[in-house]
Amino acid sequence: MVTLFLLKNIFYIELKRKEELGLKIIVCIKQVPDTINVKINPETNTLIRNGVVSIINPFDTYAIEEGVRLKEKYGGEIIAISMGPPHF
Repeated sequence: MVTLFLLKNIFYIELKRKEELGLKIIVCIKQVPDTINVKINPETNTLIRNGVVSIINPFDTYAIEEGVRLKEKYGGEIIAISMGPPHF
Protein backbone atom coordinates (compact mmCIF):
# COMPACT_ATOMS: atom_id res chain seq x y z
CA MET A 1 0.00 0.00 0.00
CA VAL A 2 1.26 3.49 -0.85
CA THR A 3 0.17 6.58 1.05
CA LEU A 4 0.75 9.95 -0.64
CA PHE A 5 0.09 13.33 0.92
CA LEU A 6 1.21 16.91 0.31
CA LEU A 7 2.26 19.51 2.85
CA LYS A 8 3.74 22.81 1.72
CA ASN A 9 5.90 21.87 -1.27
CA ILE A 10 6.66 18.30 -0.22
CA PHE A 11 5.01 15.06 -1.23
CA TYR A 12 5.31 12.34 1.37
CA ILE A 13 5.10 8.79 0.16
CA GLU A 14 4.96 6.05 2.75
CA LEU A 15 5.49 2.64 1.22
CA LYS A 16 3.85 -0.20 3.12
CA ARG A 17 4.98 -3.25 1.13
CA LYS A 18 7.68 -5.39 2.67
CA GLU A 19 10.16 -4.92 -0.18
CA GLU A 20 9.61 -1.14 -0.23
CA LEU A 21 9.64 -0.29 3.45
CA GLY A 22 10.55 3.27 4.25
CA LEU A 23 9.63 6.84 3.62
CA LYS A 24 10.23 8.61 0.31
CA ILE A 25 10.24 12.40 0.68
CA ILE A 26 9.71 14.13 -2.67
CA VAL A 27 10.59 17.82 -2.78
CA CYS A 28 9.36 19.85 -5.75
CA ILE A 29 11.76 22.62 -6.69
CA LYS A 30 11.86 25.12 -9.57
CA GLN A 31 14.75 26.94 -11.16
CA VAL A 32 14.09 30.63 -11.66
CA PRO A 33 16.19 33.46 -13.08
CA ASP A 34 18.17 35.44 -10.55
CA THR A 35 16.25 38.68 -10.10
CA ILE A 36 19.31 40.91 -10.30
CA ASN A 37 19.48 40.98 -14.11
CA VAL A 38 15.97 40.14 -15.28
CA LYS A 39 15.05 41.59 -18.67
CA ILE A 40 11.74 41.34 -20.54
CA ASN A 41 11.45 40.98 -24.30
CA PRO A 42 9.20 43.92 -25.29
CA GLU A 43 7.74 42.07 -28.29
CA THR A 44 6.79 38.80 -26.57
CA ASN A 45 6.56 39.99 -22.94
CA THR A 46 8.60 36.97 -21.87
CA LEU A 47 11.81 36.72 -19.86
CA ILE A 48 15.09 36.85 -21.73
CA ARG A 49 16.95 33.91 -20.18
CA ASN A 50 20.12 34.10 -22.28
CA GLY A 51 23.06 34.92 -20.02
CA VAL A 52 20.91 35.03 -16.88
CA VAL A 53 21.95 32.79 -14.00
CA SER A 54 19.28 30.38 -12.75
CA ILE A 55 18.84 29.73 -9.03
CA ILE A 56 16.54 27.56 -6.95
CA ASN A 57 13.34 29.40 -6.10
CA PRO A 58 14.11 30.85 -2.65
CA PHE A 59 10.81 29.56 -1.24
CA ASP A 60 11.66 26.04 -2.41
CA THR A 61 14.74 26.03 -0.19
CA TYR A 62 12.31 25.89 2.77
CA ALA A 63 10.83 22.71 1.33
CA ILE A 64 14.32 21.22 0.98
CA GLU A 65 15.08 22.09 4.60
CA GLU A 66 11.83 20.51 5.76
CA GLY A 67 12.62 17.38 3.76
CA VAL A 68 16.00 17.12 5.51
CA ARG A 69 14.32 17.54 8.91
CA LEU A 70 11.87 14.76 8.09
CA LYS A 71 14.67 12.47 6.98
CA GLU A 72 16.60 13.15 10.17
CA LYS A 73 13.52 12.43 12.28
CA TYR A 74 12.01 9.43 10.44
CA GLY A 75 14.75 8.19 8.13
CA GLY A 76 14.06 7.43 4.50
CA GLU A 77 15.14 9.03 1.27
CA ILE A 78 14.82 12.56 -0.16
CA ILE A 79 14.09 12.94 -3.88
CA ALA A 80 14.12 16.39 -5.51
CA ILE A 81 12.22 16.87 -8.75
CA SER A 82 12.24 19.92 -10.96
CA MET A 83 11.02 21.20 -14.28
CA GLY A 84 12.07 23.96 -16.61
CA PRO A 85 14.44 24.66 -19.47
CA PRO A 86 17.77 22.81 -19.39
CA HIS A 87 20.71 24.74 -17.94
CA PHE A 88 24.22 23.42 -17.61
